Order: sequence, then structure tokens, then C-alpha cells
Amino acid sequence: MPQAAQILSKAFNRRIDEEQIQQVVDDGQLLRADGTFSLIDYVAYLARPEVEEMNDE
Repeated sequence: MPQAAQILSKAFNRRIDEEQIQQVVDDGQLLRADGTFSLIDYVAYLARPEVEEMNDE
């Protein structure tokens, strides 16, 4: 998770810590059997509410 925190912090231009990442991974059930997760799935999960809102309009 430390590497993901660095990557996501740079991508979002704000501090994102490991606990925040773990919460999203847990909420979205993004953890794979090998203990990893996809950053693409992570960002897609975060974008879901916005996409769903756009589809409702």
C-alpha cells in the first residue's frame, strides 16, 4: 500500500495515506486473491457516484 499511496497522492495532487486506500479497497471489495488491487479499479470505484449521477440526468 505504501507505493499506491505515493502514486495516488501524486495523481490526485493531495496527500492520500494507506488507511484511506485500505478503506476504499475494503468498501469496493477491490482486493484480489493475491492481495493486490488494480489502480484502475480503484479510481473507477471512486468515480462511480459521479458517473451514476450523470446517467440519471
